[in-house]
Amino acid sequence: MNQHDPKAKLSERSEFSIAAGITLGVVVLSFFLHWKWCGSYMQLSEDIFVESHQMRLSTYPFSIRPFMANSIELFGRLFLFEVKTSFFAVQFSLAAAIGLSFYYYLRQLRFSVGWSRLGLFLVLSAYPILAAHIEPMHTWDDLWAHLFVMLAIVALLKSRLITGLIWFTLSCFAREQSLIFYGPMLVTAMMYCKQVPRRRIVLMSAVPVVVYAVYYLVVWQTPDPARYSLILFNFENPLRTSDTLFSLFISFGFLWPLALAGLVRKGVDPSARFLKLGTWLTLPVTLVLTLFFTNARETRILFPPFIFMIPLTLVALKSVYDWLKPRLSWRFAAVGLIVLVALMTVGVWLGYEAFPEFEYRRCQNFQRMWAGIHFGLIFSLLAFWIVRMWSRGNDRSI
Repeated sequence: MNQHDPKAKLSERSEFSIAAGITLGVVVLSFFLHWKWCGSYMQLSEDIFVESHQMRLSTYPFSIRPFMANSIELFGRLFLFEVKTSFFAVQFSLAAAIGLSFYYYLRQLRFSVGWSRLGLFLVLSAYPILAAHIEPMHTWDDLWAHLFVMLAIVALLKSRLITGLIWFTLSCFAREQSLIFYGPMLVTAMMYCKQVPRRRIVLMSAVPVVVYAVYYLVVWQTPDPARYSLILFNFENPLRTSDTLFSLFISFGFLWPLALAGLVRKGVDPSARFLKLGTWLTLPVTLVLTLFFTNARETRILFPPFIFMIPLTLVALKSVYDWLKPRLSWRFAAVGLIVLVALMTVGVWLGYEAFPEFEYRRCQNFQRMWAGIHFGLIFSLLAFWIVRMWSRGNDRSI
């Protein structure tokens, strides 16, 4: 995955400035999306935010996650913000921090500047980030957990074992779902902290889990029994099933087939092997937890494997680009554009047909349009695959 572009030798400052500009642009787009669109929590009153904040300070399990609630309190004291203003100031700041951290993470994995910028855009434009506060997402502590996990993995990639484990511990306190990253953390430490004996890595990697387990036992409260039957709730009727299937699809959208292509792609590159292992260790667990123990309509719960899946999509897109590059011409581009527009039109039509109604989601035309765009992109990828297979067949016949 050594994709350095010799023509793009930018200074660190200018490279960071461009990444920061992309981040700012997408975060501002997200802000206006929430400000204007129906179904956004930004349109709720201050009283509702105060009530929600107080509920999360006092209600289990929200009350055992310290970062979001306390950061709202801190912003309120420092800047005299109301709860609603503090909430969105923290959330959009976290989104920006996640974007820049993800860019740095891709550079650590030796993606080129150009591909890292694309990865930055893909993570910030993903539905669970770009539309993080549109009903029924309920994004609250998740972005803290994403950021801490990202920083933990970056530290481990740089062979900083203790720093990485500290960040991982913080991610568990931010949201207990971060425990699914224990396996990937251990694998990353084994692969990139070679100066540390393996036995010591295993012992030290258990410390964050033990620390959080002790904390969890201290604050433990019996969960709602309904949590153990949520698989029935998630598919109880056609409208709720539509919400669940929409979440499963839109969590990554057109990135699903690209990530699958990255998973099955052959190669022995250490970074690619690391990304595949990370995906296999987090994605199945996330799917099971989401469908069986949570409200699957909250798309954000499906998103944590993005740390491995989005880089895998870049691997797949790189192979698409490498095949297209020598074949690009004005005629090829014109035909491709016509086909793309046609397939996007079909995709939008399918978005409306596949999800005619929802139970919880407001702004339903917006949701269908978003799904339709991703359907269109998937059709475009399928068309590319057919053309590529046809081209290979012709090459063999010659």
